[in-house]
Amino acid sequence: MEGAGKFIEDEELRESIKQGGIGTPATRADIIEKLLYNNYIERNGRDLIPTSKGMQLIGLVPSDLRSPELTARWELRLSEIAKGNEKKDAFIKDIRENTIELVKGVKSDDSTYKPDNVTKNKCPMCGKYMLLINSKKGKMLCCQDPSCGYRQKENENKFGNMKISKGESRFNQKLISKYSNNNSVGNSLGDLLKEAMKDKN
Repeated sequence: MEGAGKFIEDEELRESIKQGGIGTPATRADIIEKLLYNNYIERNGRDLIPTSKGMQLIGLVPSDLRSPELTARWELRLSEIAKGNEKKDAFIKDIRENTIELVKGVKSDDSTYKPDNVTKNKCPMCGKYMLLINSKKGKMLCCQDPSCGYRQKENENKFGNMKISKGESRFNQKLISKYSNNNSVGNSLGDLLKEAMKDKN
């Protein structure tokens, strides 16, 4: 992302992002983490390489979104606004119209994503088939539903070493709040048993 300008042929556009590239170091790091988490890229030593899912995504998005030229055009116009040569309202209007067109293009496209790393293992949390991915921790099985978030090592005994995912933790908290009366019953087992017997009578 820092050297995105080398992919732009137009010299004026290339110069507009030559200094900073696309994004800032903080936003780049966040984007990379999201791409890793959602299995669009994976680590191969010190390199980041696109997964099959990532390559399919590149094919599904409009060509404008695949090229750094869009960012370069916007940066060039922002510098013109800073110099007083262009009005910001016209720029914002154009960005909104451009965004609407891009979204319409994505919606009208009938291409579909087909994962090719689906395993026969089902997620113990939501029951969907899990994906096999490469991570810095090695081969991992992860739920294909990002809102579930369940992950485990490929050869891990899920009953002995299962780690609680964010989704599982949220689900557990909902169950606790739904079925717990939250009354204080003391700390001893005797207190708990007495309270349980009261509820039965």
